[in-house]
Amino acid sequence: MATLAIDAGTTLIKAVVFSDSGHELAVASRPTAVSVPKPSWSEQDMNEVWTTVVEVCAEALATVNASITSIAVTGQGDGAWIIGADGKPLRPAILWNDGRSASFVKVLEDDGRLREAFDRNGSLTSLGLSNSIMMWLNTHEPETLEKAQAVLTCSSWIYFNLTGIIGQHISQASAPWIDLASGDVSPELIELYGLSAHAALVPPVLTGSHLIQNLLPHLAEAWSLPQDTPCVMAPYDIVATATGSGAVQPGDAFVILGTTICPGIIASSPHLDGVRTGLNLLGVGDGHYLRAFPTLTGANTLSWLSTVLGVSDVAAITHLAAQSPVGSRGLLWLPYVSAAGERAPFFNPQATGNLYGLTDQHTASDIARALVEALSFIVKEALEATHTEPQRLSISGGGARSDFWCQVIADVTRVPTTRNVDSQVGAKGAQIYGAVVRGEYGGFPEAVSALITPGDSFQPDPESWEHYNERYKLFLRLRETLSPLWQETYATHD
Repeated sequence: MATLAIDAGTTLIKAVVFSDSGHELAVASRPTAVSVPKPSWSEQDMNEVWTTVVEVCAEALATVNASITSIAVTGQGDGAWIIGADGKPLRPAILWNDGRSASFVKVLEDDGRLREAFDRNGSLTSLGLSNSIMMWLNTHEPETLEKAQAVLTCSSWIYFNLTGIIGQHISQASAPWIDLASGDVSPELIELYGLSAHAALVPPVLTGSHLIQNLLPHLAEAWSLPQDTPCVMAPYDIVATATGSGAVQPGDAFVILGTTICPGIIASSPHLDGVRTGLNLLGVGDGHYLRAFPTLTGANTLSWLSTVLGVSDVAAITHLAAQSPVGSRGLLWLPYVSAAGERAPFFNPQATGNLYGLTDQHTASDIARALVEALSFIVKEALEATHTEPQRLSISGGGARSDFWCQVIADVTRVPTTRNVDSQVGAKGAQIYGAVVRGEYGGFPEAVSALITPGDSFQPDPESWEHYNERYKLFLRLRETLSPLWQETYATHD
């Protein structure tokens, strides 16, 4: 008895077969291409993504001898995956890290609608959310919206191909469509974004038993699965990965070290006080909320540096960084190198990077360590924005494979960090969610206890924390000092 979990990331699609006790029986993965047709644009071929899903599922299923009792789906969030009346893509998907809508979000910010929307929705509109992309399309590609049947996300596109059902998980709809007070898609928010004429393109939110649909017959036949195999729409990858790392109860903190860094915490109520930034997501389970800060700065930044320094990959960068002492011998990064700026834990599409304190005495190791430390400062800043003091921090994502980075995060935040033995934490979260929705467990804490095996832990070093705390204060001062200059070097993207 086993579950097939699909996790469609931005650059890698994975299919994982889990036993009913939570052990990974098979993992298949393949990369997918992200195209950049213009500076700051980020797109994917929707048909290529679906074809890759089919292939990795077939590969994973072929390597196990177990009865598949269910399928669970998660994937990258935000973006605009647009289908026409025939269910086929109308154009390439516009992704969560796309920056073309900057001028439209700037208008929302300038006229106060960004603030008004946050007070109702609890999530700050950023460049890669579906509403801002639809605003851009409404001006530059109106024919696309006129022909569209629905504006999906990655995981709802995959779910549509698996089941024939158009819909979205409430975690996907939370930003930007849900009114937190009612828990429903808000016509007032849609009107606020100037999209009332296209309100029908927002997919319906699936809840309860509607989250479970049967696999289409031709796929059941191709994969040698029962015709009535249930498919569960799990939350999108931020929520699924938090669940898969064991963060399911109020006060549980987590950070995903993936293409984006995403720190967050589970809360019993939404956090609408303080700085208007980040996300408040529904669909966490047991009536809780997920306060999350998905950045545009993450392991992609380390990948960029690996290319600049001529080393092989992120692992090589973290290995190089470990050769420099705490504090990087005075070097300090502002790591905002995304062409779309930054969206959390502060929002500024004009943000750019800066390497401060450089002399001819510094080495590649110092530059690498300074970037790892700066990314860890982002984790600290986001956790501080939750106004809580977590007792434990669950770390997941590709960056979690680095003992060095996990230790730096523990030292910077002064919070003990842990990671699971699972290699595919997002997929594990999809399995957990599917098992609870199907009634196999009484709730998420019970499912987490049964299906997750704790792994390594990293204890903060007090001496290192004191040093990092001073560097963190300088990090914030440096950003505050340089941010007024960002606009002077910023080119508006229509």
